[in-house]
Amino acid sequence: MIVLLANLKPGVAKTTSAGYLLHAIHERGERVIGVDADPSRSLERWADAAGFAMPVMSLVTTSIHTTLPQLIPDGAHVIIDGAQAEDHAGVIASAARIADVVLVPLAPSGVELERTLLMKKFLEDDVAPLTSSGRIDIRALLNRTIPNATSTGEVRGVLTDAGWTVASTTIPRREEFAASWGNPVTARGTAYDALVTELGIGGRGA
Repeated sequence: MIVLLANLKPGVAKTTSAGYLLHAIHERGERVIGVDADPSRSLERWADAAGFAMPVMSLVTTSIHTTLPQLIPDGAHVIIDGAQAEDHAGVIASAARIADVVLVPLAPSGVELERTLLMKKFLEDDVAPLTSSGRIDIRALLNRTIPNATSTGEVRGVLTDAGWTVASTTIPRREEFAASWGNPVTARGTAYDALVTELGIGGRGA
């Protein structure tokens, strides 16, 4: 499975989510590689600093859809950390063309909701017609959520009413996620582990 994390704006935890998903998949004994499609190279630099067990490559190009398939090892899943689409639309469009799932992270706040709604329009109107199936599996991923907060349910409802598929798994606001960049990661037992189960990748974490 190829999973792309993307949104119009930066600061929505795309890189954090990519890092944890890589580890959640790896910890299940599945083969997985990371692709950093952001000029900042945040995921690649994190992998180097923390010594990730799986390979992470930088691939910032508008030809990801033709280049990446030649680089994927047999049987490997791929997690792509995408740049903000507002500045790198061509790169994200290329990655989305081969992604099995596009996860669009957002916190349950008004400003992030507004930009996220525009992301779906971009993917459906500009990118989906370029795919072999004419469609893209787009799923919102609510993160930095607070337990029992009404905002999570409200934003989920707005997204659903707007035609979104919203991941059942939500990512809570936790210091271990916020301060994880540059440090080793253990994803087992976290919400990201549950998200991998929801995506149907591998068996349940040990």
